[in-house]
Amino acid sequence: MKTHSTLRLVLLAGCAMACPLPAHAASYLAQGQAAIATGDLRTAQIDLRNAVKDAPRDAAAHFYLAQVDRQFGDAAGAEKEARAARDLGYDPRAATGLLLRAYLEQGKNRELLQDFPAEGAAPELAGEILAARGLAEQALGHADAAQADVTRALAADPHGVSPLLASAQLASAHNDAAGARKALDAALAIDPHSADALLRKGELLSATRDTAAAITTLDAAVAAAPADYSIRLARAGVYVATGQDVPAKADVDATLKQLPGSAMAIYLQAVLFTRAQDYKAANADLQRLSPVIGRFPGAYFFQAVVKDHLGEDAEAVDAARKYAARNPGDARGAELLATIELKAKRPAAAIEALQKFLAAGGTATAGVYELLGNAYNLTGQPGLAAQNYQQAVKLAPDNPALLSRLGASRLAAGDPNAAVGDLQRSVALDPKAAGSGPMLVVAALAAGDLDAAARELAVLRQQQGASVEVLGLSGTLQLARLDLAGAREDFLAVLHQQPNDTAAVLNLA
Repeated sequence: MKTHSTLRLVLLAGCAMACPLPAHAASYLAQGQAAIATGDLRTAQIDLRNAVKDAPRDAAAHFYLAQVDRQFGDAAGAEKEARAARDLGYDPRAATGLLLRAYLEQGKNRELLQDFPAEGAAPELAGEILAARGLAEQALGHADAAQADVTRALAADPHGVSPLLASAQLASAHNDAAGARKALDAALAIDPHSADALLRKGELLSATRDTAAAITTLDAAVAAAPADYSIRLARAGVYVATGQDVPAKADVDATLKQLPGSAMAIYLQAVLFTRAQDYKAANADLQRLSPVIGRFPGAYFFQAVVKDHLGEDAEAVDAARKYAARNPGDARGAELLATIELKAKRPAAAIEALQKFLAAGGTATAGVYELLGNAYNLTGQPGLAAQNYQQAVKLAPDNPALLSRLGASRLAAGDPNAAVGDLQRSVALDPKAAGSGPMLVVAALAAGDLDAAARELAVLRQQQGASVEVLGLSGTLQLARLDLAGAREDFLAVLHQQPNDTAAVLNLA
């Protein structure tokens, strides 16, 4: 039994009516089928409803309308139409398979087991029914019964696609990627154009990070079922995950044109708006999703980003905390929450969030340790800040900004000798690293190495000329050398450029 939404043209052989269709009904049916083939669900639904209205005893019209209703998320309507198609004599296997899918999509698992007993089914339907029963048992948590039904389905219909798809679904539920792939490959060997099998395989390839193969497989699935927008959304999800926003937007736009209420499409559009920094549009989409936002694993993350940029602090923190609580081992979520807390001047809360992440066994990143260092600095604990910056530097040894912060924290913690080494590495990596040059002069002075301070000051003078910063450091160096006249000259030069410089006034005094 197909486990994913698929629309395909099915031959009408075997479902001929006792009487020919009225002309209008036949025209509506043909137009509806043509609309399905081009992915135009809205037109298809209108035409097929008219076909059913004009020819209520036409099984094909009911069958195709059931397929379209499923695409619109109306599983109950699909059940009604699929049952009518089956009872009116449509291809029993296709109609029963569609009816079973409608049951599963409504969560009517117990009803399915009751209405479709395993015993007594026609041979051509046994595989479909047993496969569906297996999925219903799985949904009810009956793992052994599920496996038994699927095994019987495979035996009853060894050349059927539906039992293999059910087998792949059970394997995936048990994290058996190899078993799932084997079943899907077998299904595609039977029907290379099975959109359901192609969709499942594309999702499996994406989960194993074989992105190129996943997209190629999903391309084939879209070609096989152009009106199945779950496939387009699966492909859009792969594009989004790999930063390919332009093709992702094309799939999302196509879906929303036909299914404007699709929650998944709205969510992906919100992600794309966030990346494009259109935070108002992203916020509007996320607000539309508010009743179901918890169903999307990353939604609270993007909501936190959006609310933060819109200046809605309370909402940003709330969303970031929800994301972190649901994903305690995700460094990205911990970093976002800590960043928002620091921005709101709540360093203690930032420390708590990051420590929870580490306690949960999350893999620490340089960003996590850097944020901890920043938070400890803000709470007046430079020693702890230096410890965390040191951990960050181990993970990102060539980051001059981290080395600069490590040096500054060590200097503040009273370890100027170690600070000099950190700051020298920072300047070597980036001579213009913010603050590293001046701090290197200060660290050398604090370490009592006046010659080193003079050398670093000379380098800084070449970069900045006679700036206020250079003159202030020069005056401090002259004081350390007990060259009072030279110090006085430097501090007066500072006040000439910046008359209200308090430090220069105090040093001059």
